[in-house]
Amino acid sequence: MQRVINGLLYDTKNATVVHTDQNNNRVLYVTENNNFFMLYPNGEIVPKTEQSTKDYLGKYNVEKYIELFGEPQEA
Repeated sequence: MQRVINGLLYDTKNATVVHTDQNNNRVLYVTENNNFFMLYPNGEIVPKTEQSTKDYLGKYNVEKYIELFGEPQEA
């Protein structure tokens, strides 16, 4: 699936799956240029900022968070 958003091409075939939410059928991707986007079940593609991606992964996939962004500071 492809979409052009704000002049950037988001293509699920060329991006890497970061996380799949089995409960809501949402898939988080990262492009070769380190841009994140979410694919929703209705086919909508929504670009995500690095901070919103960190917040999302911090809730749903801590191991992937650490893999992508490094070890967070202890609270």
